[in-house]
Amino acid sequence: MEFEFNVATFRAFPGLYLIIEPLAPAFRILDMTDTYLCRAMRSREKLCGKAFFDAFPDNPDDAAGRGSDNLRESLIRILATKQEDAMAPLRYDIFNPGKNEFEISYWEVINTPILDEQGTILHIIHSVKDVTSAVLLEQSQNVSEKRFESLVQDGGDLVGILNQEGIYTYVSPTSIPILGINPEEFIGKSAFDFIHEE
Repeated sequence: MEFEFNVATFRAFPGLYLIIEPLAPAFRILDMTDTYLCRAMRSREKLCGKAFFDAFPDNPDDAAGRGSDNLRESLIRILATKQEDAMAPLRYDIFNPGKNEFEISYWEVINTPILDEQGTILHIIHSVKDVTSAVLLEQSQNVSEKRFESLVQDGGDLVGILNQEGIYTYVSPTSIPILGINPEEFIGKSAFDFIHEE
């Protein structure tokens, strides 16, 4: 039995997918999954037929402000190469009409051309995965690590980190001026190795 694609089947897909017309510069939106509509906080009527970058403008408060530029470059690459284009996590804020403001959003994007038998691009499937939580968590951890590093590296105190067995895993560079011992000499040794028996 031959599988027949229909619009209802596509719209029911659980992922975040758009079908885009492969005509620059508009890249008009032809359809999307219901899941995409929920995340975009829009109705199908507000998106279908609209130029992609009119439907999803850049956040004017985003200092880098390259979300639409990066995405446009990906779509243009597809027109030139007729090959799938996967993008690294990309900041592209989404406008929340209920709050009348942009929400910081990060996406992993894959743009895939759909070709006919002659190799002509019929459509582009725009697939996105919302990675906002993961990116913001990583950014927060990086800030914490930089603060810790600044405190430890630039501070005047001797700081050591021990594992559960009491073995040094880190010692700050201040061990040289304070104790006259290089930090590397502590690593892998017990704290008790550096304490006088008495």
